[in-house]
Amino acid sequence: MTAMQARELMQRLRAERDCEQAAYSLSAHSEAQMERGTWRWLSPEMAAAERAARRVAAARLGQGCAPVSDSNSARQMRYKERDRLEALASRGGDLGARLYAASRGTRLSDAAKADLRGLLYEALLSGDPELIAQLGDSVRAVDSRGWVYERQVWQLVACDLGRDCGSSSRALDRMCLFTTSGACGQESLEAALRYTIAEPVFDRMQQRRAELLARIRSGQVAGLFDPAPVPPPGP
Repeated sequence: MTAMQARELMQRLRAERDCEQAAYSLSAHSEAQMERGTWRWLSPEMAAAERAARRVAAARLGQGCAPVSDSNSARQMRYKERDRLEALASRGGDLGARLYAASRGTRLSDAAKADLRGLLYEALLSGDPELIAQLGDSVRAVDSRGWVYERQVWQLVACDLGRDCGSSSRALDRMCLFTTSGACGQESLEAALRYTIAEPVFDRMQQRRAELLARIRSGQVAGLFDPAPVPPPGP
């Protein structure tokens, strides 16, 4: 498998995930769960707006998708085949697949962390906004003491570097359907994060975002993925 074929395979697998989530989000079971867990606590107006926006996002993300079986056995077969194909794409050289494979596991060796750090730099220097948006998923694998909101910060950085994060973007639709319905109907990914995250945390995210952008745009990325220093022992 060539690197181009591996990339196309990963794009297809990501689209399949989107299709599955879109179909599930439109199901009666999913809407009943949202009703019990979220919408019943909102005002009728807010609940209606979120419900409608979630359906729009699901319809948009599911455009052109083929029907899939939702039986447990069919899902398990799809997941198993997806794992096999992701491993194939990783061996074929797709950088996103390699990042995902290198980040798996709860306890990476020092050598594995060093290899993963190299992949993080490779993805960053590729300039691909979609790859950059994935960096936060892997950063904590090289430093478990890192900030828990690093994932969202890297998504915002990717927006600044050219990723489509607007009101009808796949990035926002994915947040709406995979993460929280509070994102549904927002004007951008940034607006959705501002709406769903506590203000002091979001302010800190913005500071971190600005720091990362300044280093990236100035080319000063050496050490960017090094683990945070261990704090000195207390008194």
